[in-house]
Amino acid sequence: MPVTAPQVLLAVAVVLATVILRASVKPGGAPLLILLCGAGYALSGVAIRALALPLAPAAPKSPTALKFGLIGAAKIAPWGLLYPARASANVTVVAVGARDPARAAALAARWAIPRHGDYAAVLADPEVEAVYIALVNGQHFAWADAALRAGKHVLLEKPLTNNADEARALAELARRQRRVLVEGYHWRHHALVARVKALVAEDGELGPVRALEVGAGMISGDGLRSLLGLGAGASGRSAKMDVALGGGNFMGQGCYAVSVARELLGEPERVVRAAMVEDSPGSRADVAAEAELAFAGGATATLRSSATTPFGFHLRARCERGTLDVTNYLFPFLYHAIGVRPDGGRQRYEKAHSAPAGTTTFDLQLAAFAAAVRDGAAPPGHGADDAVRNMAVIDEIYEAAGLGKRPSAAALAVAQARAEWSWWPF
Repeated sequence: MPVTAPQVLLAVAVVLATVILRASVKPGGAPLLILLCGAGYALSGVAIRALALPLAPAAPKSPTALKFGLIGAAKIAPWGLLYPARASANVTVVAVGARDPARAAALAARWAIPRHGDYAAVLADPEVEAVYIALVNGQHFAWADAALRAGKHVLLEKPLTNNADEARALAELARRQRRVLVEGYHWRHHALVARVKALVAEDGELGPVRALEVGAGMISGDGLRSLLGLGAGASGRSAKMDVALGGGNFMGQGCYAVSVARELLGEPERVVRAAMVEDSPGSRADVAAEAELAFAGGATATLRSSATTPFGFHLRARCERGTLDVTNYLFPFLYHAIGVRPDGGRQRYEKAHSAPAGTTTFDLQLAAFAAAVRDGAAPPGHGADDAVRNMAVIDEIYEAAGLGKRPSAAALAVAQARAEWSWWPF
């Protein structure tokens, strides 16, 4: 039976409570007790907010709720679709498809999803209006292409595709099909983003950004294997690091840093420099990266990602009239801090909260997507064209680092998808 996030948090709480109790009865244990109590208090809010999403009650559904199909049983699926859909009156999940039929059936039973099958079955379902695709990068293009041709709107996990060429093809197809295509950069929907952009606006307190540093990364199994010298050979590499499948740490985590830089500074004029560390010599599978981008007016951005060190997801900006620090831009609903230091002034810290209380970035993303489909609102995260531009910058960084942009899997993947989808009409 899989271990759930609430079970992990409960276990941590029990261990922490046990250590605190043991420390409280030991001679000289007072300093440790104070330290542990402080740590427990600091983490309690994060734990409560983390638990709120899986424990939130199901909302009654509107008759016009957008009917979703889930393609892929990846670990991100509950956070990206299933929890937010359960809590929303305007979205319902009616079908799930997985490569393994047993896994699809188990997911359907766990989440009370009416129908299950393979990917093609979800696309063939006439009740499904939109799909959330949570597959390995190299399968994004084929199944998004198939979904759009089947008349479905598409919310696609980042990165959109293996490269910008595939992204352009999807964006053009979405335009022809008159369907919404959105890349899942959920962080953009939080109130933190609006507050940061207000601070660094031309007339904002800090003024325009002159030099930006963005970190994106957390330790992964692939990163640890590389660090220990165990990353050589494809057999020890996960699908997330398979170059043929659009793998590499910068594709999975560095892409966030690119999106942050573009959100705050616009489109870069060029990649000044880029360097990447491979998991083994010649593999082209990066576990760490650093790149510098140049923007109009002389602004610069230094982007860093790593699967071998606990970078977290933070940014620092030197602006015309002060300095800005943001802690945890990626999951601000769990915790975050906005450090503001005007030139000549004292540093202060702010928070920005999205209403209602407890709303996550995934909730906001799904609500914005549903509004784009139902009401014709502007697509969340700036839509397909923005995704193309983000992929183009990622391509340029890989090329500048000498590892080459991720190869197009389009032709092979589409052929495989058509073979599996026996009634493909195109």
